[in-house]
Amino acid sequence: MPWSGRLSIDPTTPLPLLNTLHADPTRYVTRSVSNHLNDIAKTQPKLVLNALKSWKKQGEQNPEELEWMSKHALRTLVKQGNSDALKFLGYNPNPKIQVSDFALNTPSIQPGQAVEFSFTVTALRNESLMLDYIVDFVKANGQLSPKVHKIKKIKLQKGESVTITKRHPLRANATTYTLYPGTHHVTLQINGQQLDTQSFELLM
Repeated sequence: MPWSGRLSIDPTTPLPLLNTLHADPTRYVTRSVSNHLNDIAKTQPKLVLNALKSWKKQGEQNPEELEWMSKHALRTLVKQGNSDALKFLGYNPNPKIQVSDFALNTPSIQPGQAVEFSFTVTALRNESLMLDYIVDFVKANGQLSPKVHKIKKIKLQKGESVTITKRHPLRANATTYTLYPGTHHVTLQINGQQLDTQSFELLM
């Protein structure tokens, strides 16, 4: 697989095989195809998008399964706010919305507690929205490391509003990350666009 650092082959080499396997009816296979595309997309996003567009035109895969595959294959590009990937999945990269009342209810927390925030989104036209947030974690050297997290996907009619409340726990003994004290940031990201930012202090 292309994510293995021990491999030196061109990650696009298996594309002819993926073109065949994408129509397989088994989720185990289609998940593997999608994971492979996700890794290729990290360096060659247009190639992946072209493959997905071609598969959609061919109609060899069940439309619902191909939709799942596309979301899974483009997940990294979506987190990065790639406009072409968002358009392919049906999200306008420049939505007409208004974000208000973004508030961080926990200006300072300790490991084991949760960051809590809320905001309101109002659609200025009919919109499909992908709501995410980015947490800038402080690293050991004091620099920041951004991590994108999902909230939800919603559809709003023109003039419709929704208020979102979210909790993000910072576990004290997590095995996948280490917490360091300092000023962290929470940024709203909607359809790949980074919007308002609020800060909180992590106390150790």
